[in-house]
Amino acid sequence: MTLNRMRRWGTWLAVALAIFYPGTRLLAQTANLNLSSATSNPGGTVVLGLSLSVSGISPAGLEWTLVYPAGQVSAISAFAGPVATAAGKTIYCASASGVISCLLAGLNTNTMASGVAATVQVTLAPTAGTTAINITNAVGVDATGSGI
Repeated sequence: MTLNRMRRWGTWLAVALAIFYPGTRLLAQTANLNLSSATSNPGGTVVLGLSLSVSGISPAGLEWTLVYPAGQVSAISAFAGPVATAAGKTIYCASASGVISCLLAGLNTNTMASGVAATVQVTLAPTAGTTAINITNAVGVDATGSGI
């Protein structure tokens, strides 16, 4: 292929992408959730921070599920963190054995900045050993409700 033909092909491809994928979606957008760690004796309670790290479009709402070994945790709950309350968001959680699913949203289009989005209070079972809590099904939406 000649250099001119390659340039025309590249231009055509760029135009096609711009039509089918608006510019805001072509930019690198990431929003990550990370759960801090802590140490406690069996039967003890720890508070973990669920940190939001944003690059690009900030989320206006978040949803996630924490999965843990049911025999290792006797109680778990979540509370809105500083970046969520600053944006006027409320947390709604539902739990079952070994899982807690949370929605962090509000009746506004305010977005959340990077920082602690939620705190998770975990009470270990009296016989608990090392316990892993995993984040699954994490979803973020922008102010228009589009997925990030």
